[in-house]
Amino acid sequence: MLSRELSYKDAVEVFYTDSSVVLSYIHNEAKRFYNYVGNRVHHIHDSLKPQQWHYVASIDNPADVASRGRTAKRLSEHELWFKGPNFL
Repeated sequence: MLSRELSYKDAVEVFYTDSSVVLSYIHNEAKRFYNYVGNRVHHIHDSLKPQQWHYVASIDNPADVASRGRTAKRLSEHELWFKGPNFL
C-alpha cells in the first residue's frame, strides 16, 4: 500500500519478524496448517514472496526496547529505539 500511495515504482519491499516460528510458517509451502494460521499464511503468499521475509533478533529489534519495561527517560536515551538496527 505504501509503494502505491507514495508512487514508488521500483521499491524493494522487505519484511521482518522476530518470530522464528512465523518465519518458518511463511517459508513452508508444503505443510497444511490449522485454518487460522493457514489463512494468514495463504494471504501472505498471495500478496508477497516468502523470500521478502527475514528474521530480526531481539538485540536488533527496536520494538523489544519498548516492551522490556524501560522508563520513558531510558527509552528516550536508547539509540536503537530512535535509529533502528544498523542493517536498516
